[in-house]
Amino acid sequence: MKTKVEKLENSKLKLEITVDEEEIKVGMERASRELAKKVKVPGFRKGKVPRNVIEARFGKGAIMEEALDNILPEAYAKAVEENGIEPIDTPEINIVEADPEKPLVFEATVQLRPQAELGVYKEVEVEKEDYEVTEDDVDRAIERLRERHSTMVTVEDRPAESGDQLVIDFKGFLEGEAFEGGTAEGYSLELGSGSFIPGFEEQLIGTNPKEEKDVNVVFPEDYHAEQLAGKEVVFKVTVHEMKKKVYPELDDEFAKTAGDFESLQELKDDMKNNLVKTAEETISRNFENAVLTKVVEDAKVEVPNVMIEKRADRMMDQMTEDLKRQGLSMEDYQKYLSKTEEELREDMKPNAEREVRTELVLEAVVKAEGIETAEDDIAAEIEKIAQAYSQEAETVRQAFESQGTIPLIEENLRMRKAISFLTDHAKPIPVKKDSESPDEA
Repeated sequence: MKTKVEKLENSKLKLEITVDEEEIKVGMERASRELAKKVKVPGFRKGKVPRNVIEARFGKGAIMEEALDNILPEAYAKAVEENGIEPIDTPEINIVEADPEKPLVFEATVQLRPQAELGVYKEVEVEKEDYEVTEDDVDRAIERLRERHSTMVTVEDRPAESGDQLVIDFKGFLEGEAFEGGTAEGYSLELGSGSFIPGFEEQLIGTNPKEEKDVNVVFPEDYHAEQLAGKEVVFKVTVHEMKKKVYPELDDEFAKTAGDFESLQELKDDMKNNLVKTAEETISRNFENAVLTKVVEDAKVEVPNVMIEKRADRMMDQMTEDLKRQGLSMEDYQKYLSKTEEELREDMKPNAEREVRTELVLEAVVKAEGIETAEDDIAAEIEKIAQAYSQEAETVRQAFESQGTIPLIEENLRMRKAISFLTDHAKPIPVKKDSESPDEA
């Protein structure tokens, strides 16, 4: 067998494979035996029909056609192995010549994993946030903690205020007719939460328990129910109960309850340490992402559609598993979004393309810098995974080895090392961050 290799555009190769007459003869003989097992010929037992009878009955062309089912994939696999080719998709086969009396010639066009051409990837200049945790940040975090430990108590001696929680019944009317989905009983609504239609909560401020009130609102123009979008409606509301949040006193006792601290100052110190840690992690992660984004944007690589399709399939499978863990089905999720599975999959393609492109660029960095993984790296990673699942490291290793997962772990470690290399060699441009704290973000 002979193979000619021709490079094409977009990381494709064309293999011209020639299978000699001797291999064709063997393939024809095998095909004849296979046909003999499938057909009934008067005077012969099934599977015992001589080849000359098979040829006379079906012709050499039919036997050749049967033989190609075995010869083509075997010859292609051998050509790929001999030439060290790693296709990422099934080949496009074109038969050039298939005469039983001559060598078989066919072409196989294969898609290879593309190689990214790196642009500037060292000393990349990227903004890096510089955020200092202040006492105001700590105070805001303490207030959020107080809110989590707040309790609701019934209020009857004053009208409703923003922040109160009302228990209400309501029924909505459009042009005098009750509309679907506009009715509820015993509904809990926090005034000022912005969880209802604009204008609804504001009109309930000042109401009292047992009071009935007509609330006039206009649905937003982009409201998901088309029959209500932009329409003026009336809700007939009955207020049954009113509650307010009662916050714990900010003292040493609260610190002991909130986190088993000895004093309020100890709680604040711990809160500040956590905010500093969160800020550092957030800033580091954002900087890493910014560096990676810039390196990927500066690189050149054509991402084959087959890689995008396969990644989108993987993302769909992952979403299905994630939904299952939450007790949901893909069908329910599609109904909620009013989208078909194919539409969801199509929505994933931009992210799929971005993920694949990033991987290809990181592979190029790994190659350019000769990044390797040592056995110690793999052992440490397996130990980390084992600890996360409360398993023995050796048990986890044996499971990975039996599943053939070790090469994937090695690849993942190389990718992470490549990202670390890029961030370590980047040039940060300090930028003062003065918006919300990382904890709020």
